[in-house]
Amino acid sequence: MKKLLALVLVVVVAGLAKALYQRGAAPGAHGPEGSAAARDLLTYIPADAPFAIASLQPAPKAVVEQTMAASAGIVEAYRQGFLDVRKKIAAQDGDNPETQRALAMFDALEQEFAGKTPQQIAEHLGLSLQSRSAFYGLGLLPVLRIQLGDMEKMRGFVERMQALAGSELVERPVGDGIELRDALRDETVVVHAGLVLNASGVAVDAVRRRLGIDGPQLIRRSRGSHLVLDPLGSEVGLAAFLPDRRIQFVIPHPDGTLSGTTEVDEPADGEDEPPVPEADVTYLLDALRYLYAVPPQRAELRHAYCGLRALPAVTGPAGRLNREAFLVAEDSAVGTVHSVVGGKLTTHRAFAERVVSRLFDIRAASPSRDLPLPGGEGSQEFGDPLWWRHGSRAAAVRALAAGDPSLLEPMCPHRELLRAALQRAAILSNEKYRGVKLEISKGEMRIVAHNPEQEEAVEEIEADTSVDGLAVGFNVTYLLDGLSALRGETVRIGLRDANSSALLREADSDQCQHVVMPLRL
Repeated sequence: MKKLLALVLVVVVAGLAKALYQRGAAPGAHGPEGSAAARDLLTYIPADAPFAIASLQPAPKAVVEQTMAASAGIVEAYRQGFLDVRKKIAAQDGDNPETQRALAMFDALEQEFAGKTPQQIAEHLGLSLQSRSAFYGLGLLPVLRIQLGDMEKMRGFVERMQALAGSELVERPVGDGIELRDALRDETVVVHAGLVLNASGVAVDAVRRRLGIDGPQLIRRSRGSHLVLDPLGSEVGLAAFLPDRRIQFVIPHPDGTLSGTTEVDEPADGEDEPPVPEADVTYLLDALRYLYAVPPQRAELRHAYCGLRALPAVTGPAGRLNREAFLVAEDSAVGTVHSVVGGKLTTHRAFAERVVSRLFDIRAASPSRDLPLPGGEGSQEFGDPLWWRHGSRAAAVRALAAGDPSLLEPMCPHRELLRAALQRAAILSNEKYRGVKLEISKGEMRIVAHNPEQEEAVEEIEADTSVDGLAVGFNVTYLLDGLSALRGETVRIGLRDANSSALLREADSDQCQHVVMPLRL
């Protein structure tokens, strides 16, 4: 019975609440040219809607009149359906105060629309029949989105309904609404809502202040600085842990090299797009001296820019903070505000689905849950190394290499890749024992390092292996010394078991061999 009553209340109040929430819009603000919201009308329609009919251009008056005349039978059918539901509710639960309120709503609507045609009803409500509109399915209920032409008529209708029903249609005040301004189109729209989802990233606290929320800061801003340099002549991308535990990355490109670092606190009241501090430029250029035999000079700097990340406002180094997003709910004059704190790009879809489920009690899976990211669609070719790196674009890479076979050759000697991976892992190894673990599996070798601060480094390298499931610990310094003694491009590492030494040698020569004893980790 309660479910039936809730359904009836939704049907009766849905259109009224929509109008009430928009009561602050100025008359004529949604004319034939319309607003950005009207132009983007289709964005309101769920992807899984069973049907959708939309008019994105102003409809001719003759078409509107013909449509209204044809809809008379549908409107009457809905009216009779409502009357039947009213009788059942009155007979089954007529003494319930909540039921009595719903019955009063029915009676008020019946009295308001008695004897009117569909077109007269629309004009009576102040709806603009020639405006843009959309009619679509949403669960059991059809939804009609249409623009208001006369706000005063709608306001008067709401007031009459409240007087006839003897209660407020909206029990909680929603304030004066939120004014949104489109700076690109120079347009303003006032939005009234029961709740607000504040997903504005580093501007979360600024939005909260605009909404009148006087509470502690929810986020802290973390800055990442990036330099665009002249090409460095290297085809190897690098990610290095620097002595102060920050991470620096280097991404080569024939037209220029991108280098940057993150995790520097930025003032909460700072600029939205801050310039790169001179100290960061000096820091990055100095750090490159550890990574390149011939490091870039200041004169090779082409451009510098910053990016900001929103982290939870808690103490501790920015690089060690949890990246998982969460919601904070707060009351405001415009409704409940749910602010998104933290988060990362790799989990944004899953988090968005959890938010919708929590706020709107929608348990169905998101229609975008199974949509692959770019490169993830198509067949899964697990045996092709190119597929692991390029996904469905592997075929395009092979086609490109058909005209230039050199494109399929390794970018650099395997020995250099292994040495760079060991150097990166060594930064987070135990300073006393310098231990790293080599984990060998089919087609891959993982280099894992830990330290007493519970920090971990993991490097993965493609390798031709004859064993699977073997893990051996070594002092990383001895491994690096052995690699430095070799000169060939490809290195062979001989391993028997977790307690035996490793034999390092060049793949095509036995002239130089290096034995490294294992380390129990």
